[in-house]
This record gives sequence, structure tokens and C-alpha cells, in this order.
Amino acid sequence: MEPSTVADHEAHSPTAGGHGRVASLDLLRGLCAVAVAAYHGLSWTGLGTFHNLGLYGVYLFFLLSGASMSLAYARRFRRGYPYTSYLALRYVRLAPLYGAVALYEILSWGLARYSPAAALGRWLLNVTFLFGFANPGGTAIATGGWSLGIEFVFYFVFPLFVAILASRAAPLLVALALGAQLVFVNVVLAGGTLLGNWAAYTQFASFIGYFACGTWLGLRFIDGKLVPARVQSLGWLAWLALLAAVGAGSGATDESCLTGARGALLTAACCALVAVTLMLEVPRPIRRVAAWLGEASYPMYLVHPLIYRQLNTSRALAPLHDHHSHAFIALFLIVTFDAGIVIYRVFEEPILRWGKRRIG
Repeated sequence: MEPSTVADHEAHSPTAGGHGRVASLDLLRGLCAVAVAAYHGLSWTGLGTFHNLGLYGVYLFFLLSGASMSLAYARRFRRGYPYTSYLALRYVRLAPLYGAVALYEILSWGLARYSPAAALGRWLLNVTFLFGFANPGGTAIATGGWSLGIEFVFYFVFPLFVAILASRAAPLLVALALGAQLVFVNVVLAGGTLLGNWAAYTQFASFIGYFACGTWLGLRFIDGKLVPARVQSLGWLAWLALLAAVGAGSGATDESCLTGARGALLTAACCALVAVTLMLEVPRPIRRVAAWLGEASYPMYLVHPLIYRQLNTSRALAPLHDHHSHAFIALFLIVTFDAGIVIYRVFEEPILRWGKRRIG
């Protein structure tokens, strides 16, 4: 969910497109946002539940975030960039849109469920991202907001990750983080369901391996250890194969996708997918599309439930929803993508520019 801004690295990156973004990361990030929206749309319309689209579509965000953060900040930290400025910029990146969506949700249904004081307190807990430290799965207001709370927890410790993973022991440390993550997930979900153990599962320990691996991959890339594949056609074939494995390797239940050998293999495939993504050189005709996907990814992730709700309650679209569900899903995804672009250009981008001018 983090834009791949690499002001210090862009000139040396063959994957960099316009606007200082890494095209290959934007491409994958946008596809993940589309996958999450499609997962919810298909489930809500009753067309089917494709578990991996919703699960690993989100988990790849943690890998992509770690990699993007390394590209954007590792060199700055090495030059003494202030921690306070870094954290303020990260807050400006996430908070405005999430705060607006959370406020909309509070006004839509929260006031019917909570007292005005309790609703305000819950919104403040969310907009400050303190809920990331307090059972984000049970305290997030917006759909998918739990992941942003955990993301902000990782933001707090990211400079420490950079320092630790710059050592020679980094591969071992990443392996240990991924192993600890898998153990935690298997223990939490042992004998139960994801829904029944949602609050216990949605903790930073369930995703720390992803963020650590993404951070390490980003560090290897800026240090020249991950270079573009010499044979790009083979690189793209590997990328498509891994993308298909992650998307189609779904089990019958959420739990079967996350635990046991399948969970371990899918976790490894996600890590490999991001590593290959960093080594891809995106052809010029696709870079513009990748940039659009990157720009729209965060708004799409946050507002797609709101858009679905509005389309679903529209009387004019009721026949389409009831009798042509696939067409309804296509319309839903198109509207969500268009809304994501508009929100980024009109709302997010001006705030980001303001934040960079004020914070530096």
C-alpha cells in the first residue's frame, strides 16, 4: 500500500517509470488491490469464494511495503534522515484517506452501534493508528483497516529492520522471522477457523516475516545484489507462474490456505514473487498502466466496499446484480479502479505534495 517512491534510486533502476515510481512494484501492487476487490465482490454476490485472492492479495502488500520502504528510505537513514520526519511522512501517506473512510463508516453505521463519545473514541483510535497495537482485527472500523494498523506498527520498527537486515546474518534472520510467522499462524488457527480466531490472528506476528523479507529484498536491490534478469522473457514467465501459483493454489477453506505445507509453500511463493518482481524490466507500453495501477491501489483497497455497497443498493443496477452477476462484478471493478485514480489525483496527491514540502 506504500507507493514505490525512490527519489534516490530511480536513475539506477531499470524498472522505474514516471513519477519516481518502480513500475514492476506498482504493477504487482495494483493487481493485488484488484484481487482483493474481486475476492470481496465475488463473495458478496455469491459467485464463489476464492480464498487466496483475499488472503495473499493482502499479504503481498506487506512484502511490497517492506521492499518499497527500503528503496525509499534505506539510503536516507544511512545519511542520518530524522526518524520523526520519516514517521510524519508515513502518517501523512496513510492517515488522510483512511481517516475519511473510517469517518464515513462511523457516520453510516457506527452511531447506531455506539454512543457518540464511544464512536469518536473509536475513530480517534483508528485515525491515529494506535489500534494497530490493540487487536487491529477487532478495533478497525473500515474493511481491511486492520492491515493498515499492522502496517503502521511495522513503520515504527522499520529503521531497526534496516539496521539489522543490513548484516551478513540477514538471510538467517529473515528465515527465522518467516518461520516464527508460520508457527504463530499454525498455533492460532489449530483446531479452529480464521473467523473464529480473527482477533488473535490479525496481529503483527502473523505478518512479520513478510515485512522482514520485503525489507531485505529491497535492501539487496539497492545494494546491487538483485539485478534485472538477463533473459527478461524467462523472468516474466517465472513471474506469471508464481502469480498463478499464489492466486490459484487455494485450499477449500481459509485455514487450509494458511496452515500446514500449503501455507508454507504459498508464503515462499509470495516471497519469490516479490523477488522476481524487483528483477523485472517493465516494457514501456506497460509502464503507464503500471503507474495507474500503483496510483489507484491504496484508494481501491479502502473504498471498494463502499462502492460495492452503493452499486448493490442501486435500483437501476438491481437486474444486473440479480441476473448478470459477472457483468455486475466487471462494472464494480471498473468503477472501483476509476474511483481510485480520481481519489489519488484529487485527494491523495495534493496532500502528499503538501506533506513533502512541509516535512522534507
